[in-house]
Amino acid sequence: MEILRGIPDKSVDLVMTDPPYNVGVNDMEQIAELLVEIRKRTGLVFVSFCIWDKGDSFRAQSWADRDPDGDASLRSWFNVCEYCLHFFNAPKEADAAWGKTGLERINSNPECYKPLKEWYAAEKERLGLTSKDIETKYVEATGRGPGMLRHYFQNSQFEIPTRKVWDLVYEPLGFRIEYEGRGGYEALRTEYEALRTEYEALRNYHRCDKSHCNVWHVPPIPSTGRLHTCQKPESILERLCCVSCPRGGG
Repeated sequence: MEILRGIPDKSVDLVMTDPPYNVGVNDMEQIAELLVEIRKRTGLVFVSFCIWDKGDSFRAQSWADRDPDGDASLRSWFNVCEYCLHFFNAPKEADAAWGKTGLERINSNPECYKPLKEWYAAEKERLGLTSKDIETKYVEATGRGPGMLRHYFQNSQFEIPTRKVWDLVYEPLGFRIEYEGRGGYEALRTEYEALRTEYEALRNYHRCDKSHCNVWHVPPIPSTGRLHTCQKPESILERLCCVSCPRGGG
């Protein structure tokens, strides 16, 4: 623990740990306790529950061979899988509103898309429009309720309007934007994409592989070939590194 405290903040991209389990308590009970404690004590946000399916392992088959009629003393399903809890780090100061990750972190951060938010406020002032004026136009032009207007150019779940909404609502009201010689909705979309790319570093790294699902069918290491009783197959650890750690990271 002393060594861990000496590691600089934000210098680690991925942590994998294999804590003790099945120590006098059912695995699922311990997982439930872990989830509660991690939520209370850390900024980690639960993302995925993954299952390592070991298949018809020798140990499970040995029970079947000894008890072909199912009359032995075992009083539960024989467990041939283990579980992996997948978390993202979501610093609380960056997620005061949502406490979530990925795009929600970006879209609910007041500092993100600030140039577009400032442009929007300036256009409203130039045109002498109130939020109510825009809401009225939106409802009349689209036939929908004003729900999405709570997100267009806002600090909460930031969105930009679709091309259809821009053409029906914002352009007739007189909104205009110029971006590197382009005008109209094309300019709005171009600046949005440029800003979104800039904020990508705020997202947690995750790279899908060819078989991207949360059930992993990998046979266990034979007991005669293990260095440790609970040793995990290298292919599982390698996969976790490739999916959750950027190239060159650590």
